[in-house]
Amino acid sequence: MSDITQDFRSSLLQLGIVSYRDQETLWDIAKRCARTTGVPMGGAGAVMGLKAGAVTIPGVGAVPGAVAGFLAGLAAGTAACTAANVSHRGELRKLLQP
Repeated sequence: MSDITQDFRSSLLQLGIVSYRDQETLWDIAKRCARTTGVPMGGAGAVMGLKAGAVTIPGVGAVPGAVAGFLAGLAAGTAACTAANVSHRGELRKLLQP
């Protein structure tokens, strides 16, 4: 098996999967994940929700499908990135070791 290259390590850091800082709170991880993963997935959700018309949300009322799609994508992307980062933190840090 080949060694992990510096390019791969750099890619992990650029994608926001692993941070340079060792001490991160869950809130810091969630904010970073929202920027790096949640917003792109929110954009994809908005595009998918364009044809949905209006979506009725109990207690809120009718919301345009694009807005509902964006919020769903944002939440799903942020949650997936945060869960992966927190649960695999030790293993991800081992990947960054030279």
